[in-house]
Amino acid sequence: MPWSWEEIRGQGPAVRLFKKALEEGRLAQTYLLVGPEGVGKETCAWILTAHLFCPEGACGECLSCQKLKQGWHPDLLVLAPDMGGLKIQ
Repeated sequence: MPWSWEEIRGQGPAVRLFKKALEEGRLAQTYLLVGPEGVGKETCAWILTAHLFCPEGACGECLSCQKLKQGWHPDLLVLAPDMGGLKIQ
């Protein structure tokens, strides 16, 4: 199953920003996704990552997408907050 921007609900402006940046090839060097728990920050980050890594645009089926889904893509380092510090996944 492909990753889809429709998975992110209630974040229309953010989704439009990322979709437009991808279409125009004008992604910023860095994005900071902030907000309360449960608003789709992590989902958004994974969908954006899939669009960047997948030659088909987040197809969900290719080798690159499978590696992302399994959490072992060699070109991706995930940093996540942890109690008392930073956790590298």
